[in-house]
Amino acid sequence: MIFTPTAYEEEYINILDNYSHNEFIFIRMTETMHKKSIIDANKSLRLFLEDTFNLSYHDIEQGRKIISNGFILTQHGLEDVKISHYRPETKKGDPRFWVYGIKKIVYPNDMFILTSLNNSPFIIPLKWSFENFNKLVSNSLGSNEVILSDVQKELISKLKKVHEKGWIKTLRAGDTGVGFTFETLIDIQANSSKEPDFKGIEIKTSRKNGNNNLQTLFSKTPEWGEYKNRGELVINRGYWDENKNRYALYMTINALVPNSKGWKLKIDYDAEKIYILQNNDKTVYYDFGILKNALETKHKETLFIKADVKNKINAKDPNEEFFYNEAFLCVGSSFASFLSLIEKGLVSLDFAIHHVPKTKKTRDHGFLWRMNSQYIPMLFKEHKKIL
Repeated sequence: MIFTPTAYEEEYINILDNYSHNEFIFIRMTETMHKKSIIDANKSLRLFLEDTFNLSYHDIEQGRKIISNGFILTQHGLEDVKISHYRPETKKGDPRFWVYGIKKIVYPNDMFILTSLNNSPFIIPLKWSFENFNKLVSNSLGSNEVILSDVQKELISKLKKVHEKGWIKTLRAGDTGVGFTFETLIDIQANSSKEPDFKGIEIKTSRKNGNNNLQTLFSKTPEWGEYKNRGELVINRGYWDENKNRYALYMTINALVPNSKGWKLKIDYDAEKIYILQNNDKTVYYDFGILKNALETKHKETLFIKADVKNKINAKDPNEEFFYNEAFLCVGSSFASFLSLIEKGLVSLDFAIHHVPKTKKTRDHGFLWRMNSQYIPMLFKEHKKIL
């Protein structure tokens, strides 16, 4: 079962973006869910319900059920719906929920979105023709324009002026050229500060048609656990690089499957930690609170910009040109969504560390939390397409 949206399903999400900018999570109906009328309320979903609707499963005793009122999108338009939240007496009281009547609309393998409407849960199935879906969403939600602040308007004005210039030759050869060139054009000086780039707004710029579609969200050093520092980690857990005569840990790690070196992320909701495992052994880790603060500090407001590229023969071609022609503004990053996206393999962690025994020096290029750029709107409570 594939729990991430397919390219076809992403078209529904793109349509929805024109009308709703609220935080959402997506759920794929399985055969078991549909047959037994049960959907497990995993921790990331419970965090979403608690943060968005102040609905906590801690307040539901085992064997008890509460009913909330919500909405569901049907082929006839917006309809009221009842949603049950409960913890059965069996199965250790694992939290569950169910949307009454959803079986008639959402079938096994179908995906639906859980978001909010008028401070109530809103179920949106990703189905019907794109034309009908657009009409249904438009009739149910109408226009939902984001009101921009003065600072947002100022930055967007600068962005549009750069866009109107068309193709622009890079001002710096190499990977960082796309960001350096844009920021130079809007009078932001290069610096190593961890603060947002423009009056509280973070700017993330990437090549739209590049080979790497991953966007770095932030860099954060983990807690070392049984190790004293990064040097001990790479010496004890790294692999030997014969070509460069050094210990190394250069890899991407996600929560779905172990990578080729046996590394995997594991979320422990009870301990409120994310462990980095190697062959199921715990190594270093992150506390929820540390990651939540890093995410919310870096991405309170973020303008994501993409550029088409031409005249690029190699990675450091000084003749590379950019056309900054796609952008969306995201406001209010959600840690609940961050955890949900990790679970689905859409957010990953990059290690980039090496230790040279001859010099006894250890170097890292940051511990980078990254995600596929096409899913970035799912990380935020509000988002709006600018270009």
